[in-house]
Amino acid sequence: MRTSEVLYYGWRIVKWKLGAKSPILAAVKLTYKCNLNCLHCPWVKMKSSEISLSEWIDIIQAMYDEGVRVIVFEGGEPTLFDGLKELVDFSNSLRMRTVVVTNGTVDLKGLNPDLLIASIDGPKEIHDTIRGDGVYEQVLKTLSKYDKRKMSLTTVNKINYKHLSDMLAEVEKYVDGFAFTLMYNYNKADKISLNKAEMKNAYKIIKGFDSHYDILNSVETLHTEKWECKPWLMLFGTPSGSLTNECFVKMVPGEADCSSCFLSCYKEIVQLSSGDLNSWYKINKHLFGSQV
Repeated sequence: MRTSEVLYYGWRIVKWKLGAKSPILAAVKLTYKCNLNCLHCPWVKMKSSEISLSEWIDIIQAMYDEGVRVIVFEGGEPTLFDGLKELVDFSNSLRMRTVVVTNGTVDLKGLNPDLLIASIDGPKEIHDTIRGDGVYEQVLKTLSKYDKRKMSLTTVNKINYKHLSDMLAEVEKYVDGFAFTLMYNYNKADKISLNKAEMKNAYKIIKGFDSHYDILNSVETLHTEKWECKPWLMLFGTPSGSLTNECFVKMVPGEADCSSCFLSCYKEIVQLSSGDLNSWYKINKHLFGSQV
């Protein structure tokens, strides 16, 4: 982490503790289009117009001016948006930290985010059950060709939570670390989302990996059941260019159930805002590429 960033984030934490409500991270869905149809994903069925590259550049500049310093490009499948590379490069030029979340089936040549995150939901049979035949091998092939910082993201559900150790053993040589989030009960995921007992079991399993693998999730987020969601810490962007501080779960048709939400993206950013040292260490190591 750059010295200027240490000072900047320290200043932001002080402001948050004094009552300021300002975003630090933006999650931008450039498109809802995707070349897969995963069992749990609600986004692929959603429809939206898409704004142009130049319009996104203006929005990113405005987000930076508002205080956003980490931007996550996702979808759908963000690599299907014509202009992803240019948006990453522009964000890098602002010295924002950049993350691309992909299903790992599309060529990543030329992409230069600070961190690439590829979705991997289990060993081969499990992953392909969730995401489609042949996808697992395709993802590993893509990751083997990508020589920059990369990690896997696993959406934990009834199908895969007992198979996570097999996945880590298989995937370890392809990535620099692992991240986990518990599946939210979207309309199409209700049959495979975890119940409360399974959630506790999954957390115990993931915590057990921390001493053997590089895990992005901080210790606190892996056992805290009751937590204060602070959606104002994030900006959520849709393909049409609209921005909101509302949790992106509420963007999916249907009634949002906040009591069953354990999405790591929100839990982790809440821990960061409180100054949690373990959370800062994990983010610093994986996103900023530093042990310090």
